Amino acid sequence: MTSSGYDASSSSGGAPERSSVACRGYVGQGARPAAEYHEHDFDWEEHAAEARHLVEAQEAAGRALRAAEQQAGDGVELGIAAGERTAAGPSAVAASAAASADGQPPSQPQHPATATVALSERPREQQGPGLPSATASSSPPSQGAASRRSKGRHAGAGNGAPVVADTAAAAANGASTSYEGDRWEQFYRAHPSARFFKERRYLLLEFPFLTQPDCRHVVEIGAGCGSSILPVLKANPGSRTTCTDISTTCLDQLLGAAHAEGIDRSRVAVFPADSTDPAAAPLFAGLDADALLIMFTLSAVPPEQQLVMLQHAWRSLRPGGRLMIRDHGLYDMVQLRIPPEQWVGPNLYKRGDGTMAYFFSREDIAARATQAGFEVTELKYVTVVNRNRKSGLELRRVFIHCVFTKPEAA
Repeated sequence: MTSSGYDASSSSGGAPERSSVACRGYVGQGARPAAEYHEHDFDWEEHAAEARHLVEAQEAAGRALRAAEQQAGDGVELGIAAGERTAAGPSAVAASAAASADGQPPSQPQHPATATVALSERPREQQGPGLPSATASSSPPSQGAASRRSKGRHAGAGNGAPVVADTAAAAANGASTSYEGDRWEQFYRAHPSARFFKERRYLLLEFPFLTQPDCRHVVEIGAGCGSSILPVLKANPGSRTTCTDISTTCLDQLLGAAHAEGIDRSRVAVFPADSTDPAAAPLFAGLDADALLIMFTLSAVPPEQQLVMLQHAWRSLRPGGRLMIRDHGLYDMVQLRIPPEQWVGPNLYKRGDGTMAYFFSREDIAARATQAGFEVTELKYVTVVNRNRKSGLELRRVFIHCVFTKPEAA
């Protein structure tokens, strides 16, 4: 057992064992699959027409702030500056929005003028037809983001053009897109019950292949403590999984949660890895998965490293295997509320705790996946209106839904 609580021997099969990391009260325990799945609550094109000018104004303000900082010569790195101005504490962003992946409203209503919206993997509240101006936000880091820390910079593609354009924009404005991974380890150690991360109960309706008999091996990159993979293992008893994350603590939490759900230990393999590091390629090669999940993880990787993660996904799949992605989409209400101090590059933001948030267009993510060797099978915006039952507040959420296929001839 290492100091992080991760037992390397536990990544293979064997007798069921309880993780050394407590997982009492894991929010997925006893959860039932979602009864319905929303994917078109409003028209994305109409929404984009209303929201586009807000993002353009946000970018213009962000560029002006970066230019002013450079001119002043204060040497303040963007993430630190944004944190001093907007963050109430380390990584105060994602878990408050992680309250309801299946579209349930938050437990506490927020006034529309002061509500904070998290840069996370979960829908929480949604704004109605009125579109807000940017407001600061802060809350704990998101579960899927644990595999997002980077150790180097690599080229990719997006928005129909090389990703280096995003990186160049960030560099030109004095912003760094690198950040540390140990913050996520500290977060998971501080929250051993994994209460922030409810099971994604809608996942089986969004990706029905996961319940099919020929979906026998499912790999997940950025698995966190199991909010995506546990519903799959429970719904498809013939399946097994290989899960990876940069945080060894959350992998222990995943094993504990699987044990608590009665899932046989032989069905769950885990290994720690930085999925943005090209040197990790041997860990992914030959996994021969039928399906691979990347849930709200790619958006927290700097654009120049997203291609690396997608290439690892390609290596993990058998020919004909399917990569399934759900992530933040362009003009999501979360994006519209980000303060310009956190703007780094086009559709790219850096929170006060140093973690990243990217918002994908269909063209953007298709270009990246194609460059990694995939064929596009399904690609669309998912639009969801979340309503707070107590306050009546509605927020419009935009997600990107993707199924990419590894060619049979690969």
